[in-house]
Amino acid sequence: MNSPGQRLNTVKSKDVNWAAIWRGYALSLTGTLVLGIPLFLVAHNVWLIAIAGTLSLFAGGFAAARRAQTSEPLNGALVGVLYFATITAVIFLGAITDKLPDPLPGLPKGDSTFFMAWPLVQLLASTLGGLVGGRGIKVGKG
Repeated sequence: MNSPGQRLNTVKSKDVNWAAIWRGYALSLTGTLVLGIPLFLVAHNVWLIAIAGTLSLFAGGFAAARRAQTSEPLNGALVGVLYFATITAVIFLGAITDKLPDPLPGLPKGDSTFFMAWPLVQLLASTLGGLVGGRGIKVGKG
């Protein structure tokens, strides 16, 4: 019989549901595009896309937890990691080709504040979405 401490130190294969993670990831990207692009076209501010992405990440983490039928927040965190990798690639490509403005208008070029702080907010949003989405779901004995 596992003690509660042992349960915290193990990740079982049923805790990571890749189908749920991919669904949450797709929802997060779609939500960012649907909410963020119109805001960007109106205000030309990358932060509006980032805020829309945060809301979408919360929804993606929530959806991943519901789909996985587990209260394990790891599914939401993995949605956030995949999302961040994709968005970072898009922003870097956009900056290299001069298609996107600097992430933080007004700061000197090369300031990394956006890439130091924003990933933490994204990870927090997707993990909290996973926690809220998994709330009330019973975790079986393992």
